[in-house]
Amino acid sequence: MIDRFRRNFTGIGIPKAERIEELNLEAILSPDEARQGGLISIGVPSFHPCPICGGSGRDWLFLCSYCRGQGMREKEEMVDVRIPARIPDGAILEVPITGLGIDNFCIRLHVRIGF
Repeated sequence: MIDRFRRNFTGIGIPKAERIEELNLEAILSPDEARQGGLISIGVPSFHPCPICGGSGRDWLFLCSYCRGQGMREKEEMVDVRIPARIPDGAILEVPITGLGIDNFCIRLHVRIGF
């Protein structure tokens, strides 16, 4: 799964017929939160070219110590998910994350109401 996730950022080895896969997450809401609705922020890892080596993984003759030769740095991006008011227990929300450059995954948020 990690290799599939990284392919979004490297563009290397992407199969032409790759389908979108869901990342299943569970949100446990209080009855008041479910009644009012609101916004949930979910942290999603994303990768960016290393600012030191420019994505090559090398700093002259040596491996880049900043990215450890990976050529990329991981960063957490926040995705805001709007929870509609009066959402029922067991509802499922699907959230695309293509805005982060992640084309082959989406977030599938399973809503549970705790007591």
